[in-house]
Amino acid sequence: MYFKLLRLSLSAATTRYTNFTSSFCTTHQLFKFVPDKSKVPPLVEDDIEEQFVTGSGPGGQNVNRLQNCAHLRHIPTGIVVKCHQDRTLQRNRQLARQMLLDRLDQHLNGEDSVSEQKKRYILTRKANRDQKAADRRSLKKHYQETLKLKHSASEHNSEDEESETLKS
Repeated sequence: MYFKLLRLSLSAATTRYTNFTSSFCTTHQLFKFVPDKSKVPPLVEDDIEEQFVTGSGPGGQNVNRLQNCAHLRHIPTGIVVKCHQDRTLQRNRQLARQMLLDRLDQHLNGEDSVSEQKKRYILTRKANRDQKAADRRSLKKHYQETLKLKHSASEHNSEDEESETLKS
């Protein structure tokens, strides 16, 4: 889910009005890539050990006295996730579960995990862009060389014409 601001400019006779509106875009529209999530393992609640601990870091006394840091451990694999990105416990629990699911997917599926699929897609797009840029550079170089050859040929022809007019 992604929101982006669009600038709409409306021109009247002498005044200009600018409005900013939000447009809803899905990740499919942004990346044009949908990963294969069929191999993502389900997260079973019985396999998760959940603890809530006091947070740390900037924020002063409020951070140090509240237990809003989620600490999850996946018992079968031993993967541990600690999340303290938000102020609220509920949001940290959601983020921690998502992080645990991503790490579990990476652990079990390896090269076929969702994050690896995204990396491969991004790398192939970058390689395609680089190849296109290299092709454009070579075409531009070839075009400039042909222009130089034409220019030198036209200069050579003009010199021949001048010498012929001087002889006559």
